[in-house]
Amino acid sequence: MLKYGIIANTNKKELFDILPGLISWLEKYDNNVVVEKDIYDAATDLLKHIDYAEREKIPSKCDIVLALGGDGTILSAARVVGNSRVPIAGINLGGLGFLAEVAVEEIYDRLQLIQDGDYLVEERMVLKAKIENEPEVSYRALNDIVIERGSSTRMIRISVTVDDRFFNRYSADGIIIATPTGSTAYSLSAGGPIIVPPHEAIIVTPLSSHSLSQRAVVIKPDSKIKINLENASGKMLLSIDGQTSVKIKNGQSIYIERADNNIRLIKWKDKSYFDTLRAKFNWGVGGRS
Repeated sequence: MLKYGIIANTNKKELFDILPGLISWLEKYDNNVVVEKDIYDAATDLLKHIDYAEREKIPSKCDIVLALGGDGTILSAARVVGNSRVPIAGINLGGLGFLAEVAVEEIYDRLQLIQDGDYLVEERMVLKAKIENEPEVSYRALNDIVIERGSSTRMIRISVTVDDRFFNRYSADGIIIATPTGSTAYSLSAGGPIIVPPHEAIIVTPLSSHSLSQRAVVIKPDSKIKINLENASGKMLLSIDGQTSVKIKNGQSIYIERADNNIRLIKWKDKSYFDTLRAKFNWGVGGRS
């Protein structure tokens, strides 16, 4: 018997199509199931007999988190899981789905593997950011931390120090600091490389740099990064996994380093990261690479 916690994007219509069958399947094996309160509120008639809790409390009540939605749901679930080390299984309800790997038609086959203990758990590194003069608050990202110009139409000048050594100065729209997990997200669209997890590294990718020679750079995973904002106008933004945004000011420094926790993702013995890349990017189709 396992304890499953369900976190989901309640804006996905498909969620409520599959939820009754999913709950029934889990209960068939005498598993305990707890859903986040937003799901319960949206489908009370279907879930009257099911326990529920606020999203933040789900990890303390389960052995495995099922995250139903897209990659954004996985990123949100990762922030909730934090350092609890509860593994996350992502079920894709639409979209690209690098993290939410399980398609709807695969749900019960994959759940059976979980029931049988026939799966892998992959550790993914997390980044932590702090803003100067706000030491009591930190922000954690599984994908990336982005500093961008916000509503301003002017480039910003960004000075980057790595391990107390001056690294580079950028005139750009912003800068992305990404993990290998985030290397297929915003950083990739800005010209960054793909880093195959579970390899660990930090990717520094400028956004629309004014200099063509300034490209993404991969640095060691335990690097400590300091970013100084030198000549920005207006309100710039610090974005965490594209879901949390904080206003930052000209002259402030941002400190970014590896967090003290990893996120654990459930993976499958018959599917590799290369399979995911081929499927999502349509690589190797028709004999072309």
